[in-house]
Amino acid sequence: MFKFQKGDVDPNNNLRTVSYAFRKDFPKITRHPFLHNKAIRLNDDGYRSDDFLKEHDGLHILFSGCSNTYGDGLEEHEIWAKQLYDRIKKDTKVSGFFNIGTPGQGITYIIFHIFKYIETYGKPDAIFINFPVSRRFVSFDKKSDKYVYFNVYEPEDATYELWQTIPLLEYQYLFMLEKYCKSNHIVLTYGTWDKKSHFDMYEDLEYYIDIYDDIKIAEYAQNHPEDKFTLTARDGVHYGTAFHTVWADSMYNSYMKRIKNDG
Repeated sequence: MFKFQKGDVDPNNNLRTVSYAFRKDFPKITRHPFLHNKAIRLNDDGYRSDDFLKEHDGLHILFSGCSNTYGDGLEEHEIWAKQLYDRIKKDTKVSGFFNIGTPGQGITYIIFHIFKYIETYGKPDAIFINFPVSRRFVSFDKKSDKYVYFNVYEPEDATYELWQTIPLLEYQYLFMLEKYCKSNHIVLTYGTWDKKSHFDMYEDLEYYIDIYDDIKIAEYAQNHPEDKFTLTARDGVHYGTAFHTVWADSMYNSYMKRIKNDG
């Protein structure tokens, strides 16, 4: 487990915005290799995004997720969120590309982060989220008297109680986000890049979609032999362009169907 105090960073994952629970303002990304690469376009807060606005002229769209939404290992135009934004932009006046994807973060943090964004920059008209694996979680370590951030991959990595409890908390966060969006007429669409996630077991969630399609991913890779990063991104760790393109397609098709049905 990675023990942290306010502002600390996990060296194995480059970034942890661990102080979010104690911050009143919208958190900035202050530590990441991209911050030192002038070839990477970042906004004033360190996100791969346009600068955030409080007044919007056009459709206000928000994208969120973890490193696969931040775009580790990819050019900006290759990120699923930017691909999706560019497709919507073709036929709709939009306010800007607002992406709060943050490397390393889990489901509960991502949802909390969305509410912090809304508090500061207002309610979006649409929200798209690509969630990570379950059980990325913040807890408290009695021995060190510190908060700890950890990934729980197997039951033996945590107590039985915690292993069973984290999915329940994630479900509650998802449920509250869905109800908030529904009551505020925000078009919410979300999926997950993790094939082993348990989103489909939550029977009363309305806006989850399956964004994974192995056949389409394989077809994209086969049809783009010139692209050397279809399956694995340039960093050798994250998903490549084939995955991002299929995720964007799935989100776009679901969104357009919702828009059409809602009239």
